Amino acid sequence: MLQDELSNLRRVIADGGTALEIDDTLLPLLTHSDPCIISPILTLLNKSGDQDGMWSILHTAESFEGSPYITGMLTALPLLSRIYPWWAQTLVIRVLNSEKYTSELSAQLRDAPALTKEVAAAICEELR
Repeated sequence: MLQDELSNLRRVIADGGTALEIDDTLLPLLTHSDPCIISPILTLLNKSGDQDGMWSILHTAESFEGSPYITGMLTALPLLSRIYPWWAQTLVIRVLNSEKYTSELSAQLRDAPALTKEVAAAICEELR
């Protein structure tokens, strides 16, 4: 069921769905309250889709506060930084703007895969 709903979201975005269509597709995903959706939906962020819809995706991911959000964001970060660097930077900026999230990011980066550490460091260097 959850995979079907993620597939439906991918299809709506690929078909150039409007923000309203994206929002309608996100709602069933939220009802599961399962943080496993964070990374898959963040990797759907792009520059060609309805940007209000992209922000809805980001806000949906951020609704999973704290550790689960940071875990999902870090999982998505390497792919997102390669295909849509602006969105990867935006994710990092939003985390760095929160003292609570910044400390959680630092804690999780200690044990993160090398590629994730490299990507996060490169984004922070670009932002500096």
